[in-house]
Amino acid sequence: MSKFQQGSLFRLERRSCPDVWVFRWYENISGKRTYKKRIIGSTVDLRNRRDAEKAVTSLRSSINADVGTPKSIGDLAAHYRLHELTKERKAFSTIENHRVLFKRYIEPRWGDYQLSAVRTMEVEEWLHSLALAPSSKAKLKCTLSTLNNHAIRYKWLTFNPSETTPGRAGGFIRSAAQSGLGEVANASPIGLGHLDGGRSSPHVQLIQPFVFLLLVADVVPDRDLIATDG
Repeated sequence: MSKFQQGSLFRLERRSCPDVWVFRWYENISGKRTYKKRIIGSTVDLRNRRDAEKAVTSLRSSINADVGTPKSIGDLAAHYRLHELTKERKAFSTIENHRVLFKRYIEPRWGDYQLSAVRTMEVEEWLHSLALAPSSKAKLKCTLSTLNNHAIRYKWLTFNPSETTPGRAGGFIRSAAQSGLGEVANASPIGLGHLDGGRSSPHVQLIQPFVFLLLVADVVPDRDLIATDG
């Protein structure tokens, strides 16, 4: 099966006329990979990359039209980026955060796995093995779960291996809300600095689930996950 591909969009400089935006992709012809490219438009009509990305959306879809069900997590991640992680559907911060998480954590560990080969216990053991703050692990788990839910919507999976069993469901969430509250208070514009970290105040207990939702919804940037991305 051919892999889902994003293609390559770049700006080509010209001396005697305005620069143009060029889209490059490949096709498998008679078993050989052949690279193709097409001029999308000039920088006069498409002044920035955002405009060029919008213009190339239909072409991106067409080059993947004959690609069947993704077999690996890597293929699934490419399909998710193509159809869900777009500027029309997601905020720039969400797109960038997902890109980093896929590149640094999810694809290196799970990219070659078949969709049906990932097991819940393996995911839990992997998360526990990472030298990350509890809040970062919770966010990473949520991203992987979102990716699997994407496969479920397309009926490529029947269950989400990133979801924990009922007896262990709240582990990372509770830990993230308790241990990561101080960090969120410093990073968040809503001002949680007066709270005492969940030791006694009933107000803290009420706001902890809200803090976790901020983390997984990308409202609060997670420096622990993205600080060292190349």
